[in-house]
Amino acid sequence: MILTHLGYLLVLLWIREVTVEKVLPQPLDLSLTWYNEFCVKLSWNAPRDLDASCEVKYMFDVTRNGRLLASERKMKTEFERCLSLEGDVHFSVQTECNKSSRSQPVVYTIAAPTELVKNFYCFINSTVDMNCMWIAADQAPENLHLYYSYAETRTTVNGTVNGSSLRNTFEVSPLYNVKPAAPMVNITKEGTELNLSWDYPEIGATYCWDYILNYSKCKEHLNKLIESKQPKANIPYDPRCQYRVQVKAVYSKDCGLGGSDWSKVAVYGEDEWSNIVIAIAIPSSVFLLVILFFCCLMKHREKMFPKIPQPSLIFKDILNSSKEQKTFIGNLYVPVEEDVECKISLENKPPLPIMQPDS
Repeated sequence: MILTHLGYLLVLLWIREVTVEKVLPQPLDLSLTWYNEFCVKLSWNAPRDLDASCEVKYMFDVTRNGRLLASERKMKTEFERCLSLEGDVHFSVQTECNKSSRSQPVVYTIAAPTELVKNFYCFINSTVDMNCMWIAADQAPENLHLYYSYAETRTTVNGTVNGSSLRNTFEVSPLYNVKPAAPMVNITKEGTELNLSWDYPEIGATYCWDYILNYSKCKEHLNKLIESKQPKANIPYDPRCQYRVQVKAVYSKDCGLGGSDWSKVAVYGEDEWSNIVIAIAIPSSVFLLVILFFCCLMKHREKMFPKIPQPSLIFKDILNSSKEQKTFIGNLYVPVEEDVECKISLENKPPLPIMQPDS
């Protein structure tokens, strides 16, 4: 009986504890200010009526287009963040007590700005140059201004539309999108090989670069991917041929994106005259033979490819001819005999001479 009452007492105490627990109050007066073109400062006031035993901290989240950008827990009632406005940005603050319970969030939203430019991107050309490119949107004004911050490479484009100042901000990583100058190719002969060499691009680590080699030998085009990280290659040399070489540097996918343009064509050697004659004579001869063949074919095509009568037409002619014979078999045409007049005239025969006997 005592155990039964004790269990009842424990249940009552637990229910009482749950019912008296209070919901934590939210932070107060959340506000936002821009302290430069890219960075914001959020501040708020501590909530009222907090329990003295509560160790208060604030849970702060930043999301953009549903993607979490930052999440921090701190005791201060302010937060600073540099970000780009490439969509709706939401700042959320919650009160947290003793790392156990949290209040409902207070949210501050920055709506996506009016689009001034599209397809904005930047890439590095050298250690001192960076290019940015974009396409102006339909409502973009002519007086656009570009600003950038180098710390994390953020850019902003400002303009005025209908008297209102607008801006678009972007976060780019130019170190992961590079376009160095095209390599300069050097060619030297050593024994039976040609040694090709060029300099490393001046941006990016040396291990980040691969090279594509494109060369022609006696007008024959070949492509070769150089797997080696060293900026050099060897190719067999034929003294009868002229070699034309181009090289392109490609940024490794492990390091980023991009690459150089093709280098200028480097030329080594001369084609022999016999090779040039053969290269011209053989295609010309083949072309001439093809033309002669077609001319001969057109001239004698009736003999070479006689017309084959169609069986259906043969049977049709046989049937038609048999019908015509049956139709005219009883009504044959008999020509009328004509009277032929012949005039006959008789000539008088001269009298025969009388022979006298010899006396």
